[in-house]
Amino acid sequence: MKQRVNIQYSIDLEELPKEIENLLTRTEHKLSKCQKDIQSIIKNHDYDTLMTMACTKEISELREKLTDVDFVLEDVTTIVSSYIAYQLRKSSETSLDTPEALKQRMEDIQKELADGPLLDSETIPENDSGAPHNERLEEQIKNFKSATK
Repeated sequence: MKQRVNIQYSIDLEELPKEIENLLTRTEHKLSKCQKDIQSIIKNHDYDTLMTMACTKEISELREKLTDVDFVLEDVTTIVSSYIAYQLRKSSETSLDTPEALKQRMEDIQKELADGPLLDSETIPENDSGAPHNERLEEQIKNFKSATK
């Protein structure tokens, strides 16, 4: 089997779809070649020559080509998954960067609290007087409000 190495280089984000398309196109060509090789094996061998070392050699070479295809598809999957993760991180970072977004999130939390406890009364830790520990959360909301003003 051939020796494989990982390479790394950077491209503009806008070029990424084209790069993925190029990788997939090359993979498509390799698969087409594999299909032709299979057809050639079938066409060029009769029942007797299918059961020879020459045929197993051709099949081994075909398997190596298919392995190359699999490696490229794995690379494409990794690249696209990394891009999606990047987009999600970017989205989550920017969604709370604006004061409006922070204010909206604070209002959502307050609404959730006003609608009732998020946990049932048996799982809410109590203080010494038996009251649920909501003071800490209320203090955090108060600090959050003053920080966003």
